[in-house]
Amino acid sequence: PTRRSSDLMRLGEWLREVQSKAVEARWYEYSPLAAVQRWSQIEAGSPLFESLLVFENYPMDKMLQERIGNLTIGDMRGRERTGYPLTLIIGTAGEKLSLLAIYDQRRFDPALVKSMLRHFETLLVNMIGNSQRRVEELALLSEDERSVLLSNPNGAVKSSPVTITELFKHQVRRTPDKVAVNCGD
Repeated sequence: PTRRSSDLMRLGEWLREVQSKAVEARWYEYSPLAAVQRWSQIEAGSPLFESLLVFENYPMDKMLQERIGNLTIGDMRGRERTGYPLTLIIGTAGEKLSLLAIYDQRRFDPALVKSMLRHFETLLVNMIGNSQRRVEELALLSEDERSVLLSNPNGAVKSSPVTITELFKHQVRRTPDKVAVNCGD
């Protein structure tokens, strides 16, 4: 597989680049999606995207704890809805992040979504305190998942690669004459 330059970047450098591109993209946020669709090559009536990533960074829990005159707010619950097949919401709860997936159960198996959230959590945990680590070295799989994938038929665990690229290379070495990846048909 071809390496992208971002794979070789250190995490801190990559995150600064992502932030810079996000700030640059704000120059165009006034453009309505209907106009963007007209300007694109995407057929009318087809969605521009089918997933949404939301980062909610407003400190609601802190605001709710403060008392404003005689007004007290308690036991607040929210209900999130979107029109997208998959929405991932990252929120702040004090010093912690929360992950919430809202998804169309006709298109996504609940077990798959739970697995995706676990992998995302593993990725975020691996990012903490590792700003000098290369992006390609970040793991999505837990140690248990990695062990299961790399177990040989006798049940013994081999030394485990940590990236998707290394897992792919490992599989190619094990079965060089077999199909390595299928996508669709």
